[in-house]
Amino acid sequence: MPTTAKSDEGGVSFWVPGFFGSLAAVSQQPGWSLTTIFYQTSVLASGDVAIARETTLGKIPINLNLSANLTASLSSRADLDFLTLTYVFKTPVLRGQASFDLLGLYGRVDSSLGAQLAGTLSAATGGGPLGSVSFSRSDTINSLMSSFGDLGAWATKQFTAV
Repeated sequence: MPTTAKSDEGGVSFWVPGFFGSLAAVSQQPGWSLTTIFYQTSVLASGDVAIARETTLGKIPINLNLSANLTASLSSRADLDFLTLTYVFKTPVLRGQASFDLLGLYGRVDSSLGAQLAGTLSAATGGGPLGSVSFSRSDTINSLMSSFGDLGAWATKQFTAV
């Protein structure tokens, strides 16, 4: 009977792809190498948030009721390029193959956030001098950023068979 497939981190690897996977123990060719990894992801979120109850505003000479709805949405896309410069030593170190890696990152993130707030403000005691006042406010924020990430360096050693 087949079982349900399970994954950690929502199916996204904790490690950068190719570094600590199933082929990480395979001997490498001595010398310099350059690896590039392109990673792209996007996030979409939306939802309606309703203030379902009327709220009485205090510390104002007349009691006011507030009824409002808030709607918001978020969209973001990231395009990242990882560059890894690796040097693998030809001479064994502690009976194994040693290497040194330097990882750099360049990326671009494009995000937008939109929200709208609409509602009614009215006197709690039926009408009052103002009656009821409707209001609405909407706003959109867009952000586009391109940047370099920090450099990461590490050294590894693979054991060889005795």
